[in-house]
Amino acid sequence: MKNLILGIAVLCQTTLLAQDLSLSLLTLPEDLKENANSVIRLDETDVTVHSVSKLSYKRRKVVTLLNKKGMRSFGTAIGFDPF
Repeated sequence: MKNLILGIAVLCQTTLLAQDLSLSLLTLPEDLKENANSVIRLDETDVTVHSVSKLSYKRRKVVTLLNKKGMRSFGTAIGFDPF
């Protein structure tokens, strides 16, 4: 029985630590929610040039959708050009 309780406690702690609480809806200021359908929380681009003919492009975007209308502004597209 102790092992079961210990296992559940470890599982709950791991799940809680895996969440990024800074991006939680609860931490979003009320003035950003007013008259908004979605809020861009993070928009990060990282371009690394490895050589003249090789580069890597990483993008991380976090959008909080506040209602169904927010889905319209959610579209993300990344173009590609092989040089």
